[in-house]
Amino acid sequence: MGDLDEKDALKGHNQQEENLKKIPSKQEDLARIFEETELRNKKPDTEKEKIIIRLINGEELDLNVLASTIQKHGPQFSQEFYNQIYRVYSLNGDPKTFRKDKVCADLTIEVIYSRFNKEVLPTIQIQNKYKGYMEREHKYYQFLTDEGILMLQGFIGDAIAALEKCNTAYEFRKLMFDDHKVAYQTDLFRQN
Repeated sequence: MGDLDEKDALKGHNQQEENLKKIPSKQEDLARIFEETELRNKKPDTEKEKIIIRLINGEELDLNVLASTIQKHGPQFSQEFYNQIYRVYSLNGDPKTFRKDKVCADLTIEVIYSRFNKEVLPTIQIQNKYKGYMEREHKYYQFLTDEGILMLQGFIGDAIAALEKCNTAYEFRKLMFDDHKVAYQTDLFRQN
């Protein structure tokens, strides 16, 4: 019985030595993985991977739509956009005034900016602080790259086209959902 205990003890001791030899190689592997991760994260912006889509007309669109600094883009929303919102939503007031009805702000976020990748809107909202009631430091589109502006203009055009076809807010939101998958609250009691 004594020989078996010694053999088991020797076997256990050898196993421990093998395990100890593996520890440095695991630590080296972890260190190498950490270094590679750090190197990838330190790449300058120009070297980061870009997501590019080739459009049917041959143009390429860079889906990295958020700029690293505030851009000096001119106004993006036409008066026609606001005229149509005031008409379809039966809003009182003048759509040409600088301060518009809150419905305009809500629709701009829900129907236009929500169509970007899901990270775009929250990122802009975090970076763009409030400076008063319904007033932020910058216009949302000032956070977009040139590619983002092209997408924004397309979204605005889609909204205007849909608004022109509709007479009620419900029709507009339903059409935006049907055509562009923009979410909206259904009217449970509506008779079609």
